Amino acid sequence: MAPGADLYLATANTTADTKAAVDYFRGKGVKIISRSLAAAMDGPGNGTGPADDVLNYAVSKGITWFNSAGNHGVKRLNSGDYAGGYWRGKWQDTDADGWLEFTDPRGIAPSAELVPVDCTYFQGLRWNDWGANRTDYDLYVLLRLGYHAHRE
Repeated sequence: MAPGADLYLATANTTADTKAAVDYFRGKGVKIISRSLAAAMDGPGNGTGPADDVLNYAVSKGITWFNSAGNHGVKRLNSGDYAGGYWRGKWQDTDADGWLEFTDPRGIAPSAELVPVDCTYFQGLRWNDWGANRTDYDLYVLLRLGYHAHRE
């Protein structure tokens, strides 16, 4: 992909670690950082926050920053449900029961009032409601526990 390129790797657990990695990379003459990692619930969700500050710091040092948009696409779980992905849409309630119906823009998962998740990694929900007409939302978490019995 990049013949003759030197690769520098770093492990960072905090934004301070990441900033130190940026300084290390800059000292080695690195011009491009590729980061395949999200910053879960970093800042208020409007493009500001500690992770954004580190990215802006890198750019101010002449480094071009590439970041993955996400590694968890929609996938089918063993239960048959779909989990993951990113939903962005307007409020819709076609059955008028007062519950938001999430839709998958790719058409993989059917519209549903429940969003199944894979609980092996951090989950979060936030919405863009920064304007003057803020809405009070209620978020419910429903657990469906299951197990597989094994007899010998």
